[in-house]
Parts: sequence; structure tokens; C-alpha cells
Amino acid sequence: MKKLIIFIAFMAMSLGLQAQETKHDLAFTYGFASSSQVLDVFSDLLSAPFSSSSIEKDWWFGPLGFEYFYHMDNRFSLGCVTVFGHRGGDLYEGNTKCGELAANYFTVMPAVKYMWWSNANLGLYSKAAIGATYRTEKIDDINYSENKIHVNGQFSAIGFEGGSLKVRGFAELGFGEQGIFFTGLRYKF
Repeated sequence: MKKLIIFIAFMAMSLGLQAQETKHDLAFTYGFASSSQVLDVFSDLLSAPFSSSSIEKDWWFGPLGFEYFYHMDNRFSLGCVTVFGHRGGDLYEGNTKCGELAANYFTVMPAVKYMWWSNANLGLYSKAAIGATYRTEKIDDINYSENKIHVNGQFSAIGFEGGSLKVRGFAELGFGEQGIFFTGLRYKF
């Protein structure tokens, strides 16, 4: 009799977990070394021997991201990733300051996520996204302004999430506009 009561209680709890299944999730992310940042740094390094200009007091904000995913089933999710990044600094020609650099990166990417393993509190997944980045660059004092659009993406080979059924912290490792490493907070509903 005791085994039957335990079995019924266990089944009732697992049915309750299934009833709480979520279909949507929203997430905010903050990362390190986005593809736009990496490309800017390599561009600066490659052009340095051929140019007398340099960027001093170089600073970055982001990548700051927002994600939405719809869960098609227990494994596959489709969604959209948006990312914002900023670069600022002082532009020098030789030893003379000639302007202030301000560059912004706005990215929108459709995305797919595959859940390798999950339970009520933990999950292991991979994610891929491809889209476009709108880049604005302005240098004050010399009236320079440039806008460009380029293809961008994110491939996260491994993502780990942990927390409750509704709110989870997560971290991903990969390469792309969200960064080589980024972390965030996800709300499932």
C-alpha cells in the first residue's frame, strides 16, 4: 500500500510538471568579444603599420542582447536575437587629437536552438543564428560619418541553463555577435 501511495504521488508530481510546460522564453544577455568587436580590433591592427592615426582611450559597451524563442517541441526552438554594441574613443593623428569616435552596432538575427538535454531545473543546448548588422560610425570634429550593413551571426556550440521552471540563468560559449562568451537571464512562460 505504501508503494502504491508513493507511486501515485510521484505520477501526480510529474503530471504537474508537464502541465507547467512553457512554450516561450525571453532573455537578456551580456557578452564578451562580439564578432564586430573582434573585426574592429583586427582591422585596427592590420591598418596600424600603414596609417599615422590611432584610437586612444578605446572603450566598448556590449554586446547587450535580447532573445525571444518559441519552443516547437521539447528539443527545437525558433526565435529572434537582437544585439546592440557600442565603441567609443579618441582619434589621434600622430600626437594630435583630431576627433572622437562613436560606433554603434544593431543586429537582428533569426535563430534556432536545439536542446540536447533538460530536466525541470537544468538544460544543455546549442544555438545558431544568422542575420544582419547595421553599423554606424561617426568621428566628431572632422565631420566623418559612415553607415554599413553586413551579414552577421552567432553560433553557440554549448549553452548551459539552470534555475527554476520559469526563471533561469544561463551561459553560452561560441562565436558571433553575442560574443565568444556571454551570460544572461531567461524567463519562460
